[in-house]
Amino acid sequence: MKYQLAAIGLVIVVTCLALFCRTRSRVPVDGVDGMAHLWELLFADQSLAEFLSDRSAGDWPEFRQALVASEQGRNQEAVSVLKEVLTRPDIETRTTLVIWGVLREFGESPPPMEADVVRGVVYEVPLEMDAVVLAAYRDGRARLLSRKGKAVIWEATGHVEIAALLERVLADGQALIAMAAPGRKRSPIARGVHRVTLLTFGGNRTFEARVSDPLPIHASAAGLIRFLTSKVEGSEQKG
Repeated sequence: MKYQLAAIGLVIVVTCLALFCRTRSRVPVDGVDGMAHLWELLFADQSLAEFLSDRSAGDWPEFRQALVASEQGRNQEAVSVLKEVLTRPDIETRTTLVIWGVLREFGESPPPMEADVVRGVVYEVPLEMDAVVLAAYRDGRARLLSRKGKAVIWEATGHVEIAALLERVLADGQALIAMAAPGRKRSPIARGVHRVTLLTFGGNRTFEARVSDPLPIHASAAGLIRFLTSKVEGSEQKG
């Protein structure tokens, strides 16, 4: 049964991604360089300076305060400012991951019970003439991008169906945490492999998921991809 589910999931992945790559993008992306930048942001491992470079001058004054403090050697002040930001109830998952990445650089560690909890999953699929990435986050957000410029940006809306799909992806990612290697891989993805990057407060971890393996993550990723691509198709039919 596990092998059947994995095979069905992979068929859905390939079929939906083929359809997605032929659709128009839901959000305009400024060429290949713009897409490469969006792709990088999915992993939430930017430095403070990199994070702020994408924001206007008035955004995130706390981050700017922390950056200035760290540049002047006042690391404890930077840590205090960033930990205060973490107490906000409406903070985006990717932002919390960025903050913990910076805090780890200052020698801070997340609570042991929280360090290895998967907050996001980035699922990369190499295709013959393209590459596609699915990103799912704990706060209900999701992204589906292709290297050639297609993009679906899903923001948290309390949508019941996608909430269940996201939870499945995150749970199946959590099941891989003990087998995943510390750190993020940037090397080309081998043929017959889908790369799964698990985003945690303790740092990113990478698992190379062979398409022949009966892993639940293949099926759950397929379900979320199918949902997101259906929204693209629906919007095009209405337009």
